[in-house]
Amino acid sequence: MPTLHEPTFDLAKEPKPLIAAVTSIGSLYASADSRFSTSRKLFEEGYKALEDYTREDRSRFQETWVLQAYILLEVCGIYVCDDSLLSKAQNIHNILVSAIRELQMTHDGHASRLETPNSPELIPVTVEDNPATLQRRWLDFREEEARKRCIYSIYLLDSQLSIACNLRPQISALELKYKLPCADDIWSAPTAEAWDRIQKQHFRSFNERDDHFGTDEATPSQGSLYGSTQDLLDRRAVERDPPTLRLLWYSPFAALVLVTQLQMMARELTHATCLLERPKHTQRSLSILTEAQHGQISQALRNIAELIPRPSPPPSASFAHPDKTNEDGQFAPLWHSFWLTWRYTSITISHPDSLLVTGVVETNLPAAIATAGHLARPRRKRNRDLYEDRDVFRILSDLEHALERIGKGPDGRSGHGDGSGAGDVAGSGGVEYENPFQTLLAFKICLVGWRIVRLTMAEAGTTTSQERRGSCEESKRFAKYNPSRFVLQSIMAAINKEDVGDPGYGGAGGGAAVLESEVEYLRWVQEQLLRRSVWPIGKWEAAIVEEAVVEAAEYVSVLRDCEGGF
Repeated sequence: MPTLHEPTFDLAKEPKPLIAAVTSIGSLYASADSRFSTSRKLFEEGYKALEDYTREDRSRFQETWVLQAYILLEVCGIYVCDDSLLSKAQNIHNILVSAIRELQMTHDGHASRLETPNSPELIPVTVEDNPATLQRRWLDFREEEARKRCIYSIYLLDSQLSIACNLRPQISALELKYKLPCADDIWSAPTAEAWDRIQKQHFRSFNERDDHFGTDEATPSQGSLYGSTQDLLDRRAVERDPPTLRLLWYSPFAALVLVTQLQMMARELTHATCLLERPKHTQRSLSILTEAQHGQISQALRNIAELIPRPSPPPSASFAHPDKTNEDGQFAPLWHSFWLTWRYTSITISHPDSLLVTGVVETNLPAAIATAGHLARPRRKRNRDLYEDRDVFRILSDLEHALERIGKGPDGRSGHGDGSGAGDVAGSGGVEYENPFQTLLAFKICLVGWRIVRLTMAEAGTTTSQERRGSCEESKRFAKYNPSRFVLQSIMAAINKEDVGDPGYGGAGGGAAVLESEVEYLRWVQEQLLRRSVWPIGKWEAAIVEEAVVEAAEYVSVLRDCEGGF
């Protein structure tokens, strides 16, 4: 949650509760065995201090540092996987939502000031070049932007709780009447001069002399959350190049807010559709949205993808955009969060979250992880969802790209750890910088992949066995066009296991190799989750996958025995 202005954050000057909140998260990144107990102690100190401070005067929630401290404590409490801290984190969330409504902080007061001066004063041309004026404008910008980012962070946390535990969201996008967060390089400017210079770089084509007789009414640089979402839903958004979205190339945090809103919109539509009367033959948990709804959200996802840097930009991209927009820079973790959320959203509009469609609500994160793993377990045909071709091929490309991103991590480099999480700090994909919520999304995406692997494995294995029994080269050639084989090999290639499933893999016959696909896939998933060792969430998820690995290995062993060792 980029709510703190890092270049000017000073431990010697910041309030103690805010420092406690920062260090409660920072201590998790230490290597000491006591890091969790240290984090818990700091959490309790910060939580108590903030409670005492705000109990005396509710208006103190208007102080930006109070919001920042509470938000950081909520993040720590949710993802440290401790029941007592999660209870306090949920209490923090309820308090924050109540406070920002009570104190009318869900809208920007400046946005409602429609009055203009009756007699605008002439402004000297040199006023903006005055160091004192520039410094004051920068300080005002920092304060307003920090407040705005806090409000949007509360919205993101509300969405995360909803996605993680299937809780009903407390905040609607219609409530938030703020401009979107500014470009992140502008927010991160260390000085007033740097801030002014970066702003002029972004708007250099429009950097005209000031209109001294123009109105003083401010205009949004990127637009409201609702307005920007409407622009994305418009099929002609990219063609029209709406000015409200032109800075998304520089704004990973704003892009993350928008794609989260698209995810929440899809969840609300899915939830409502589940409650509506549907023909019996369509009452299944796949492709619940209508074609019109699916198409509109897909179009919005495509539109936003056209307005931001691609995950692997071509060399020529550096000529069109400054190097700070490159995904490999300091904002790589934020771009990683955006793209993983984007892929997850694209997948779930066809393959909705299992907790959502079953109506299961969990009160804590470990229970939600366990339930998601249980609902993803393979079932007999009469008890599982019936897949149509579109249910698989609509998500295949996004699933492949998501698995590749999970393997590479935020900095885009593949990690080759031993599965213990050791040595993952350097050159292993930067997984220590991954937001813990993204680790949860990675788990959910991998569960979808597991279901597809298990679904296609049986048919692909049958085809391979037929190839092995026959000697006709033409039969083997046409077998390559088997849809199940194609899907299975595409997924295995995405995790660098493309040899699994080919005849002769590991000295076994083709059918045996295909049956090994599930085991190899689950082992890969477990390894990726164990690499994410800073927050406990990866360990909890890996434990669920470990159970699946054991069962899958037993399944292969039984089938080997039944088939006489192939």
